Amino acid sequence: MAIKSFFALMRKSNMVYEKYFDALVRKWGLNSTSFQVLMFFADNPENNTARDMCRMRSMKTGIVSVAIEQLSAAGLLERRMDLNDRRIQRLYLTDKAQPLVEEGRALRVRFFERLKQGMTEEEFLIYFNLTMKLQSTVEEMAEELR
Repeated sequence: MAIKSFFALMRKSNMVYEKYFDALVRKWGLNSTSFQVLMFFADNPENNTARDMCRMRSMKTGIVSVAIEQLSAAGLLERRMDLNDRRIQRLYLTDKAQPLVEEGRALRVRFFERLKQGMTEEEFLIYFNLTMKLQSTVEEMAEELR
């Protein structure tokens, strides 16, 4: 696969993934970024600061801050001061967010089921394992460039 095709596939995959959630995001009055932020905190409760989100997803702080504001205003996310360091705000999903998270997880399962069509389970596992290796290498490269 040519490098250009590789990057085109990554961009298109991300675009299709986001489109998969459009109706759900609109139903809740959010944008795609806010939904991604919410799902990050749902899937990573131990990494519950904006800084964690930015570091782990390579997102810009301003974008994450705006999303957190939107989620807080919608009553889907709440901020709490860290008990040991008052400079840190911990972020927690509210009960109101749970139905959205459940719907988002169900859609994610459907997305990956659709993605796997035309592949055997073994082929998909090979693809998945290779993707994880690529991710690890990219993370190492990112660290080297800091």
